[in-house]
Amino acid sequence: MKIQDLLKQAQKAQQSLQEQLSRLVVEGRAGGGAVVVRLNGLKELQDVAFAPGALAEADAELLAEMVKVAWEEAAREADAKAKGLLASMGLPGGFF
Repeated sequence: MKIQDLLKQAQKAQQSLQEQLSRLVVEGRAGGGAVVVRLNGLKELQDVAFAPGALAEADAELLAEMVKVAWEEAAREADAKAKGLLASMGLPGGFF
């Protein structure tokens, strides 16, 4: 097999992975569900939601911290799912 063929296969695999990750949605929660952050598998922010009353009860600094915690949780889940997709494609987890 030629190097060019291998590169084309790798490029197709990468494109497929990117497409799958862009469709994947993960959630992170903080403050007992007061803040919910949704990311796609590429860790692009899709949505931030606040439970009713969360804005009235929390000060701005606390609310910002909860958004950060929720984003970090969602990002960890996105990483785990990406590694699972890589494994299903026969690629090592360290590849990502």
